[in-house]
Amino acid sequence: MKMLQTYVEIVGLPGSGKSTVIAHIEKHQMIETSSQWLSKVAKEELASNLFGIRHMAGFLPNHLGKIYLNVKKLNYFRIYCSHSGGIVDGIAKTISAQVQSGRMLVERANRLLELAAEQYLIEKYVANFVISDERWVQFIGFYLQALTGDWIAEVERHLPLLPLPARVVWFDHGAEVCASRQRQRGKRAGLFEGSRDDGELAAMYERQFSRLVPFLTERGVEVFKIDSRLSVEKKVSLLEPLWKKPLNGK
Repeated sequence: MKMLQTYVEIVGLPGSGKSTVIAHIEKHQMIETSSQWLSKVAKEELASNLFGIRHMAGFLPNHLGKIYLNVKKLNYFRIYCSHSGGIVDGIAKTISAQVQSGRMLVERANRLLELAAEQYLIEKYVANFVISDERWVQFIGFYLQALTGDWIAEVERHLPLLPLPARVVWFDHGAEVCASRQRQRGKRAGLFEGSRDDGELAAMYERQFSRLVPFLTERGVEVFKIDSRLSVEKKVSLLEPLWKKPLNGK
């Protein structure tokens, strides 16, 4: 099992405030996030390929890193698949074996492509970002359970191979709130597709995710909960001690 002990992963339902909190942290330059780190590294790769000089990255516009990462994702995905210990192939087979709506399958497949491509850069450059959302624990904890009835069996099969974070912060207790936020945005997350009652389905996802917690703690991942109904500022104030706290309380 691999563990990236440099970051905290935020997990939770669509609408729980994960992306909003990350955006707040980036805006106020509190700590480096995964998206900032990945864009910077991709920009360095671009500079190296264009000029043969990695330090040229400092002269390139910031948005070029994200563009380059998007362009190279398929290639990075293929490279990571070849040495990932079967994790990508195993999850891909789980996804492709399900009979679900086309939108849900496409969303899961796209996210798996992105995660594997990003993981290639993370392991190549030894990531030093501190906080992230929507990574492997989110994927297997929420997205994968939407596709399979025997979800815990899938967790037991895939989790030992996943590159886990040191800490997981779960934005919970907000099933109805999350569903309401999705409705206010005028869209439904793919996670809720096919349900007539978003609130009921969201509550089911949260109950299911609680079953994943023991599997994480058994593998040395510290799990914390923050109420998703709190304000952005309050969430960030509760998060900050966790990303500053030494591993295992030392």
